[in-house]
Amino acid sequence: MTAPQSNTSTIVLLLASAMSLPACEKSAGDKPASAGSAIKAEPTGAASAAPSSAASAAPSSAASAAPSSAASAVASGTASAPAADGMLAIPKVDEAKPEGAALSAYRIDKHEVTAAQYQGCVDAGACKPQKTVQSESLKPLTWNAFCNLGVAGREQHPMNCVDWNNADAYCKWAGKRLPTEAELAHIAFAGKDQKYPWGDAEPTAKLLNACDTACKAALKEKGENWGSLYPMTAGTVDDGFVGTAPVGSYPDGAASSGALDVAGNVWEWTADWYSPSMAPQPSKQDPTGPASGSRKTMRGGSWNDFRANMVDNKARFGFLPVERFANAGFRCAQSAAAK
Repeated sequence: MTAPQSNTSTIVLLLASAMSLPACEKSAGDKPASAGSAIKAEPTGAASAAPSSAASAAPSSAASAAPSSAASAVASGTASAPAADGMLAIPKVDEAKPEGAALSAYRIDKHEVTAAQYQGCVDAGACKPQKTVQSESLKPLTWNAFCNLGVAGREQHPMNCVDWNNADAYCKWAGKRLPTEAELAHIAFAGKDQKYPWGDAEPTAKLLNACDTACKAALKEKGENWGSLYPMTAGTVDDGFVGTAPVGSYPDGAASSGALDVAGNVWEWTADWYSPSMAPQPSKQDPTGPASGSRKTMRGGSWNDFRANMVDNKARFGFLPVERFANAGFRCAQSAAAK
């Protein structure tokens, strides 16, 4: 993300020659400047995976991920331990943050969908093998190196460089669906007015995968004036990865529901059409956003964000359903009655 300016309300994402990001507007009021090639999305109004051998099998959960630190939430009844399919049970809520929507009970993936899981959908013929970025003004040959599908060693990294249409296709193939924005926001806010999924503590390299010293250095080599998210008190901060990380690598940053990587790693597609605010439409019961639109909503922050308000619980963007970015992926959800 670019450094803020006071004279523009448009978020413009820099296009470094090694990583790809979309341009967008942020609901939390951040005002970055533009640099390099960039595209712009609608404004908001608020403040390496080796192919799977299981061609038609349903996706498995990421067993290698670190365990969640949210045991107290499970014990208190605000969430359940993940089922064998890697999903968390979220009980119904009468007034979910941040907009006061009521949500029926639902289930949601503990982790973002991995490249290996997505490969199973490709092998079954239900998803396209997306391995490149696609958007206006991007430089694919420089950003594609960070796409995970088909890259050995990234089997448990999140599936990225995937458009909304194929994220939706994957979830349907898996017997699930994309979460609504309200559902994804709820596991971040946990029914409280907290700043991040883990609480109000500021981000550190132990809590999430964002732009660290290595990320900053990699972009500097490409001529970009990037920053690091973390305080540089020791001169060097290493969260372990230049790009994406294997899902579940930051258990200390788990949401109280037990969901991992709700902030950082990759932005996540939702089912909803984008609107300038999260105000429930048309009702406050299980809101699904506008009835139509041109862009779909993403939440969550990513591995190359270097400003805290790009990974907080209010960060949200709208992108075309056909766009693909190296910092964008998804997780799936399911209505409780459908399990």
